[in-house]
Amino acid sequence: LQFDAIRLPRYAPYLAAALPGGRISEGTLSGSAHYRVVLDEQGVPAVQVDADALALRDFALLLKGGESPAVKVPALDLRAATVDLGTQRVSVGGVEATGAAVSLVRLKNGDIDLLASLLPPAASTKGRRTAPAPDGPEWVVTVDKLALKGASMRFEDRSVGRPVVTAVDDIDFELEGFSTEKGTVLQFKLDSRLNKRGKVAASEPLTLAPMKADLRLDLRTVDLLPLQPYVLAQTKIAISRGNLST
Repeated sequence: LQFDAIRLPRYAPYLAAALPGGRISEGTLSGSAHYRVVLDEQGVPAVQVDADALALRDFALLLKGGESPAVKVPALDLRAATVDLGTQRVSVGGVEATGAAVSLVRLKNGDIDLLASLLPPAASTKGRRTAPAPDGPEWVVTVDKLALKGASMRFEDRSVGRPVVTAVDDIDFELEGFSTEKGTVLQFKLDSRLNKRGKVAASEPLTLAPMKADLRLDLRTVDLLPLQPYVLAQTKIAISRGNLST
């Protein structure tokens, strides 16, 4: 199966359930994939889907009521992806995104607008029986290599007395050996610019389950003034100027 420049906004009605608080305003998807179905001795089908390559271009996600995209991805490429329903494994050879931009707002009630808009509200369990956990192994997701190049993020916190805006750009991020299996050690490297002046970099191994890290952190001229609203919320100390380096 091959497809080229499929316009995602045309399929918005089919994606509405997955994006309850937003919509895809732009974006095309190209790639190639194939599937295989094998029946075992009991006649149960084992389905495997392979995608040799997927290319997402000029993607934009708008939240309801928003005028500018909350998520923009000019280019994202995925290679060597496999979804095996029988073994419940998802494996990806590589993911690379260029120029991705995310805008987040923490509302006064503490919710993050993007997450609150896209995640379905928790269903009430009052008077309902809790469904038993499904039998079989848990799903395992592995990604050999993930790379973000020239990414950026804007975060506005409206939960404090005076809103705080944090901008991180020039983000270059590399991750190798990701897996949801317990005990997996992955390697990552991060370089970024904070609020146009500061630099934040980190590297070295990381274990997700259980969480364990031995990080090498590099901070340079990180401005402390934007932290003033958080300091005032806990103390009567005022920050007039200053920066932090390690």
